[in-house]
Amino acid sequence: MGHVAKSCNMIFHILILCILTASASAQVITNVIPINNLPATGTFQGIAGVPGGIDQYSTNYTMFCNVRISIPGTTNVAYGDGIHDDTAAINFAVNAAPNGTYVYIPTGTYLVTSGIARTGNYNYDLVQHSFSIIIRGDGPTNTIILNNAPNGEIIAISSKGSYGGNWPIASGNIRGGTNITIPGAVAILTNQWIMVERNDASANVYYPPSSDAHPFYYTYTLAASQLVKVTKVNGTTFSFTPALNEGYTTDLVGVFFSQPLHCGIEDLCVVRLQDVNAHNIRIIGGEECWVKNVESRQARGYHISLEYCGGCEVRECYIHDPFPVKDGNTAGGGSDYGITIGFHSSSCLVEDNIALHCRHSFIMETGAGQDNVIAYNYGKDNINEGLFTTDYQMDTMTHGGEPRYNLFEGNVFPILRFDAVEGATKYDVVFRNLITRDGIPTVNVAMNAMDIQRGNYDDYFLDNVYLPCAASPTTPAYRIGSWEDVANSDPSVISNDVWLGNADLSNKSFDHSANGTIFWTNAPPASFPPSLVYASKPSFFGTNVWPAFGSDVAGYTHSIPAQIRAQAMGDFSRVYSDSFVLTLTNSAGGTATAPGNHSYFNSSMIALTAAPDSSHAFANWSGYLVTNSNSANAYLIMPASNITIDAAFNPLNQVTNSVMHPPSDFHPL
Repeated sequence: MGHVAKSCNMIFHILILCILTASASAQVITNVIPINNLPATGTFQGIAGVPGGIDQYSTNYTMFCNVRISIPGTTNVAYGDGIHDDTAAINFAVNAAPNGTYVYIPTGTYLVTSGIARTGNYNYDLVQHSFSIIIRGDGPTNTIILNNAPNGEIIAISSKGSYGGNWPIASGNIRGGTNITIPGAVAILTNQWIMVERNDASANVYYPPSSDAHPFYYTYTLAASQLVKVTKVNGTTFSFTPALNEGYTTDLVGVFFSQPLHCGIEDLCVVRLQDVNAHNIRIIGGEECWVKNVESRQARGYHISLEYCGGCEVRECYIHDPFPVKDGNTAGGGSDYGITIGFHSSSCLVEDNIALHCRHSFIMETGAGQDNVIAYNYGKDNINEGLFTTDYQMDTMTHGGEPRYNLFEGNVFPILRFDAVEGATKYDVVFRNLITRDGIPTVNVAMNAMDIQRGNYDDYFLDNVYLPCAASPTTPAYRIGSWEDVANSDPSVISNDVWLGNADLSNKSFDHSANGTIFWTNAPPASFPPSLVYASKPSFFGTNVWPAFGSDVAGYTHSIPAQIRAQAMGDFSRVYSDSFVLTLTNSAGGTATAPGNHSYFNSSMIALTAAPDSSHAFANWSGYLVTNSNSANAYLIMPASNITIDAAFNPLNQVTNSVMHPPSDFHPL
């Protein structure tokens, strides 16, 4: 069914009230998105992020403790010198903090040897026992957490882990529904987020044909599920928001217990120092939680992961670079992912963030959920298994079935890819983004502006701007219906998705695709509204041009705030290579070690460990600047050259007194 042929019953519910005629030759766009393919609320405005904003909680919580001065309930305090192990002190504070308070981690470098974690209390009454705390630093250049742990996340806030319910729904599970009735008494409370579980078969989740020669790696169950917030409980009837986007007779309701509620992680930097396949920051079962102004560095898993979350938010963060060893799975599947929305998370907002050198910058995967918005983020120079010598650009926006009713607006991405590795998509909108079609200098493959793979149906690609591709100028703007590198494996993608108003600046042509055919003309089709998520210019845009991108924007492209911040950073002008060698030597009496095969990229942060034998003591490091030459656990920033470092050990009967000097103003670059 072609785009125009099937549009007779379509109403572009958001655009129809806002669109103006751009010129005498331009058409007024109507009948583009059917009302049933938008969120049931009819708009993307107000459906994603912490309801009412982060500041109402962040500015009103009181301080529980300053971890370097005094922690109620323990005599432990944190040192923040990068030498002492501060794990016990910080974890005690985080777990002892009462609701409505924040744990203050002031300026310093904090070494931890296990993750910082707060998990909901165990409870057996199947009732919500939520907690509400903030972990707050002095800013990502001042409060730095070095994680030298052999396992786990750097910071994790999660529910108890028990999942209850699977209750059948007696009535109300219909599109647009805001009330459901469940037979019998159930443990659901006002303000709790619940999950409406949808069977894959009933919800028409895409599976490849049984005869397909290139099957998916994995397809998630309950992929079309949606989280909603309970606003009123009346016996066995529950009112909620936002409205259900879908409803099927097989739907069930489930809940998490002991969830994080109004919890935040703010104003700090986390760095992973060990080759551990775990995420840097992870929120599981979060209700209206947030990560704000956080730098995440050297992720071995995901930089920031939202799982089973409702109404959560990630904003003003800077995520960059994989764990620094080239061997193992670094930058391969499952590692160095950026900000990820997964496991049915719904109504979440990822906005105004920066990503550098991630495998996937901003991504919905693992059965992502619904009503999510990824907006005004800047991603650059993606890498994969080849790290900084890769030739393949693969930034991916969706990577796991089956995210629905989500919006990507105003972002800057190297490419936009809806892949078919772990499931497809439905009813997602890509609006006013800038696709740069660039990458690290060695990238010259897969430089399409959009790569929309098989099974991705009823998605809408509107008024995006594509820059010329300097690395591979003959690469077409679109690759549609492929399976990885198998072209045209699903030609129905062309006829089931909609492209309109996109601008290809390589030849100043404009997308007028219809009837299952992609074609271009020399005139833009019409004007579009400035935004689908904001009714007016958002305050964080300041004096910058808004909207920044579009076929109907003078000059077609301007800068977004995240892009401007990134371009002021040294990281974005530095040339990277992953072949610099660290050689470790040591005197008799002990051994010196560093992660991996000692081939690293410049600017990576490397942990050094000196282990004396039973008859010796560590003396010092020499040969290159480290954070503390007298500490057996030291750290360095890898230069753009090969270096040699020596560890010296003294016999125990010849140990001389030495003064340990904490690092001065040591910050990750």
